[in-house]
Amino acid sequence: MRFKTELENIELANNYKGKKVDIFGVPYFYTCIIPKSEPDINQNFGGCCMYGGLTFNSSENERDKLITVQVTIDNRQSLGFTITTNKNMVTIQELDYKARHWLTKEKKLYEFDGSAFESGYIKFTEKNNTSFWFDLFPKKELVPFVPYKFLNIYGDNKVVDSKSIKMEVFLNTH
Repeated sequence: MRFKTELENIELANNYKGKKVDIFGVPYFYTCIIPKSEPDINQNFGGCCMYGGLTFNSSENERDKLITVQVTIDNRQSLGFTITTNKNMVTIQELDYKARHWLTKEKKLYEFDGSAFESGYIKFTEKNNTSFWFDLFPKKELVPFVPYKFLNIYGDNKVVDSKSIKMEVFLNTH
């Protein structure tokens, strides 16, 4: 299968050009339509489109790294769970996806009949204590959910050290 990943800018794209990469991305569209301005790619190549999701391929990516995610519900430490990656340097997209997947499966984060949670976010803290977060629920202007609008948060292809990243989820029921 072929993939097209979109990155925030040309400089970021050039970092990966011609290099062997690993891909972990959440597709926003299958059977991509590629503009004619990209002549080296068939206009409709039958692959999938995503934002970011690239890490350099490394033979060091052998053993699973365990990352504990602490969950706070209504300002009370409630539970923790573990996600894994086989990468030393991992994209935030991969970690975010795996955390949301666990929360959806085990805590019904996203339900058609309505989630028990009204709001929430996932916070990432790096080794130097720099932190950033993503809202777990789409903004009203993104509803109905349109994947390419929501998933472009990964266009910066943020990569972190899997051995030192700290993840926390904060959920509110009211």
